[in-house]
Amino acid sequence: MKSKKIAVFDTIESDLTITAAAVRECCGLLCWKAEIREFSDARAFVLHCRDNWLDMAFIGINNMRDVETARAVAQLNLGCPLYFVSEADEIGNYGHEGYRLNILHYLDKPVTCEQVREGVRRIGTPFALRRCRPGASMCKAYSPY
Repeated sequence: MKSKKIAVFDTIESDLTITAAAVRECCGLLCWKAEIREFSDARAFVLHCRDNWLDMAFIGINNMRDVETARAVAQLNLGCPLYFVSEADEIGNYGHEGYRLNILHYLDKPVTCEQVREGVRRIGTPFALRRCRPGASMCKAYSPY
């Protein structure tokens, strides 16, 4: 199975750590091999998105500068799901931008594995919904990759 390429961006280091951990946990539950790259620098994140194939990206939104970062990534036409990660009370401030940028799903901080899983469900592949059996050495699930 091909490894999932996932990027996680947040300018708040503690939120970045929590979101990346939730993504890692969810990937483990779904039996995904994943390469998860973490970014706190907007420029490095946008360049990584431009230069690398991604299966999904999680974008921490803390202010309008982060919305501009999301806009820059969306304009790259990556063809992968983009997720906004924000405080619940801030989503209303940035919701219209998410709609314009075709954000697949919003996740509330602090992000949990279950929130990531709900976002993955929106992709709609049977592979995304498969869980490992306890003690299974490999997941035998359909994968379009």
